[in-house]
Amino acid sequence: MRISEKFDKSGYFWLPSKPDQRLPGTLRISESGEAELEVLGVFGDHVAAINEEPKIDRINGLIEGGKLLTLDKCLCRKRSISFGGISKSIIYVHFVFVGVQYEDGEEIKFSRFRFSVEGLDEWLSISGIKVEHDWETKGASIIFQPPKQISIKLTEDIDLLFEFGGTFPFFSNITEAKVTQKAYMTLTSKKLLPLNAFILLAFKLNNFLSFALDQTVSIDFLTAFSYELKQKIKDNNE
Repeated sequence: MRISEKFDKSGYFWLPSKPDQRLPGTLRISESGEAELEVLGVFGDHVAAINEEPKIDRINGLIEGGKLLTLDKCLCRKRSISFGGISKSIIYVHFVFVGVQYEDGEEIKFSRFRFSVEGLDEWLSISGIKVEHDWETKGASIIFQPPKQISIKLTEDIDLLFEFGGTFPFFSNITEAKVTQKAYMTLTSKKLLPLNAFILLAFKLNNFLSFALDQTVSIDFLTAFSYELKQKIKDNNE
């Protein structure tokens, strides 16, 4: 997966089983999507870390802006252990989940998986942007109406939706107006499915687009939802 810009955020990180033992560190995600966590310290016991390779599968975190994290399928790449000095750990992260924290052993499932692939808009060739010119007054008007979604049933429980989003200017006192449209593919399921089930379908669709466009394309946007994940909002009367 490719991201629009590098991700470099500081925060505190801990094992789900030891929430009181928090280590300061920095999570970095490259433009190609590779994630790496660097923390000051060692997760777990220092003596045990010397004698055996640490097994760190999942890490929770809190980064700048108050965002919660779950780092999954982790692997310790490098450790520098110092007694009385500063220890450091560098950990490879396979999955980064922003906005949610999972406990050890908790299965990660979703009901909705939304993503976009490079070249999807060109392949669909569907636009909700309409430009009208008035050559006499040298004026022009731009109308943007997001196209209606397209629904395809993949299986009895899973549907594929082609959805369209856009951005447009909100302020009137400007010298430039820009309207953009972006297409997304959304996989929806009637029941919660493991993340890998959605990933497998997404990569199959990605490979299909690579074949259709006759070029290598990558996923450039991804977000997932679960109807079990809910945020409690305080009552204003409390």
